[in-house]
Amino acid sequence: MLTQFIQDESGAITVDWIMLSAAAAGMGLAIDQLVSGGVENMVGAITHQLSDPDIAAAFANSSGDFGEFQPEELAMTDFANGAAGWSGGNVMNISGFGDLMVLGAGQSTSFSTIVPSGASSVTFTFDLIGGDSIDDETAVFSINGQTIFSAQKPYQGQMSINDSNVAGVTVEASNIAQSSHLGGNQAFKDTITRMTVTIENPSPELVLQAQSNTNQSIGDEFYGIDNFTLMAN
Repeated sequence: MLTQFIQDESGAITVDWIMLSAAAAGMGLAIDQLVSGGVENMVGAITHQLSDPDIAAAFANSSGDFGEFQPEELAMTDFANGAAGWSGGNVMNISGFGDLMVLGAGQSTSFSTIVPSGASSVTFTFDLIGGDSIDDETAVFSINGQTIFSAQKPYQGQMSINDSNVAGVTVEASNIAQSSHLGGNQAFKDTITRMTVTIENPSPELVLQAQSNTNQSIGDEFYGIDNFTLMAN
């Protein structure tokens, strides 16, 4: 009888399939009710952990896509160990000033940098030196080929700064020393002006260029750059 039952192919297969499908569907609904609450709790816990400030800051530092950008120093030099990142000009030790990036007659220098993703601004800070017998010749500074300011040192007196008023660029100047002998040729007066240039919404790559329009040798007159820093904000 058992053998006959096993070999028997007759019967209502549709009824059997409906019953099995209904049982499987019922089991699926029961499992959904059982695990959905736990899954929701786990999602909430993960969301809370990922929103932790330390984790958000870590993501911001690496990609700039999440959280607030953390200020980053991109460059700092007093030229005592050369001029990494700079092109042109002369790194020289001038008596009374120490090591400087020095520009003689008609010379120029430039500094290139890549701006980190997520930075909303960059700030260049440096000391601009007008040395020796400059008599109203200028130094012109530009970013990516656009003039942002020019400096003019009279034979006697304080250096003047002519802001080009470029949109998104803020130029600030602070006198450190004026019309006094600081170094170089003892027969002449020198000036030092602290320059701070902030660029909002900067391009991914920036090139700062300085052009000297002096017309005598460095032994007679020069423009110099010292204590250079660059920050991404």
